[in-house]
Amino acid sequence: MHRTFTTVGLVGSLTVGLQRDADEAECPHYNVLSDAEWARLSVDLGAHERKLAYECELQPGHPGPHLSLAQSFADRDTWLRWVDRGVRKLVDLPPCLAEDGPVDDPERCLLFDGHPGKHSFDPDVVEFGREASPEMQHRMDDLFGG
Repeated sequence: MHRTFTTVGLVGSLTVGLQRDADEAECPHYNVLSDAEWARLSVDLGAHERKLAYECELQPGHPGPHLSLAQSFADRDTWLRWVDRGVRKLVDLPPCLAEDGPVDDPERCLLFDGHPGKHSFDPDVVEFGREASPEMQHRMDDLFGG
């Protein structure tokens, strides 16, 4: 994705997020990390390089805020969370433990535990309202305003 951010566009994306052209299987919302946020994420030797834009990784029409994986560490994943007209923040979430495929080489879901909608390995299934553990349901209620 190639984007040129103006100062106004960057400030706007940091507060409300931006939209891109996307096919019907992808959420069109994306955001960017500020230098201060990236400095916080790059201190602990995370697994990922900084991206120009962080696309929402949930399926289109999902309830609640948008989330994009910002960094993976040995002990946690940090996600950028934002709503269309509100607060954005970095949140640490445990990984989704769902797996699919052969027992000797399963494909793991790349989203967070308790995520709404489909698993990342199953792009054709729409599955809003999955059941999360009671602890994760409480955490999701805090994140998604439930």
